[in-house]
Amino acid sequence: MIRFQDTAEKKDAPELLSAAGYLDIKPTSSLSIEGAKSFVVGLFSADSKSYDMYEIDEDSLFTKIFGRCEDEFQFDFELDNEIQSVLARFDSEKWVKSSDGEKMAAINEFGTAIGKRLGLDEDPLIRFYDG
Repeated sequence: MIRFQDTAEKKDAPELLSAAGYLDIKPTSSLSIEGAKSFVVGLFSADSKSYDMYEIDEDSLFTKIFGRCEDEFQFDFELDNEIQSVLARFDSEKWVKSSDGEKMAAINEFGTAIGKRLGLDEDPLIRFYDG
């Protein structure tokens, strides 16, 4: 049982120290053990249709949350020689051997190449942090 005084500021009021200070928390309706088992089995069974209400349309959710459509972030362009040469610097064997400065330069160069290819007026601002 939970006493009201356990969740409120400590007071020595007589009504809180008596049995009236206790409140049972229990379901308002009764459910048998068999009923509970049946509910859980039905909820997770493969042929159950109750899970349909939990299916989420991710595209509409993205739109509702961010006010943006995924189609806005699709760009049509080929990876030209310049971009491919920059991407070569991200090869896992080369990347592991690169210093932090070389990695930062490669990332900035990639951002510049993509921005140029997309026709951006300014290069994308890329910030680095350690942590």
